[in-house]
Amino acid sequence: MNYTRLYTGEDGKSYFEDISVETSTDNPLGKLSQPIAVKELLFRKSIPAIYEWHTAPHKQFIVYLSGEAKVEASGGEIRHFKAGDILLATDVHGEGHRSTILNEGEALIIILDE
Repeated sequence: MNYTRLYTGEDGKSYFEDISVETSTDNPLGKLSQPIAVKELLFRKSIPAIYEWHTAPHKQFIVYLSGEAKVEASGGEIRHFKAGDILLATDVHGEGHRSTILNEGEALIIILDE
């Protein structure tokens, strides 16, 4: 399994990093990763909109269930996220990122227990 991490670099700009999740613990339902402590789970319904430069309000996973979003990191890279993609936004300080919701969609927001 993979996800994309959006983080703040030493220069204060946001950047993307591709992360591969290791799964090794055998379980009757398959192989599991190590647990990640979470604080809250939110369901989000999105409508097309542009969210100008901002930082993540807290460290959070966004699991895209439907729709499509474009995220531009202040470091210059642009990525598109659609159903099945997972973004871990950890750029809670610095210049942040700009998000464009391209069409209606649904996502799970999983806030990490910092």
